[in-house]
Amino acid sequence: MDTTYFKICSECNEKVFYKNANSFRANKCKNSICRNCKYKHQSQLMTGKRWTWKNPLSRIKCANSHKNSVVWVNSMNTAEYKKIHSENKMGNKNYMFGMHHSDKTKEKLRIQAKQRMTN
Repeated sequence: MDTTYFKICSECNEKVFYKNANSFRANKCKNSICRNCKYKHQSQLMTGKRWTWKNPLSRIKCANSHKNSVVWVNSMNTAEYKKIHSENKMGNKNYMFGMHHSDKTKEKLRIQAKQRMTN
């Protein structure tokens, strides 16, 4: 029995096919659109905008959203959590323990520090 599962996209009236009955049943009541329409909307929403870590506003927004999250406030921002994680990185448990910078790396760091001071 070769049954095909599909519904009509609410935007372009094209058929949206599903591989099995379960995925069809899960999505048939949703007013979802096909992939082509979804990508058109995404490109329109991001026109003229940039999401990058170099943009300071993007970084601040992301950081603030994480700081205000329920997980951060209820579990990760506790003194017990901070104590356990600081102990897990002390001494020989730290991956940088016993390692030193080479002379070449030290020189690069000096140059970068001078550039930061002059700017």
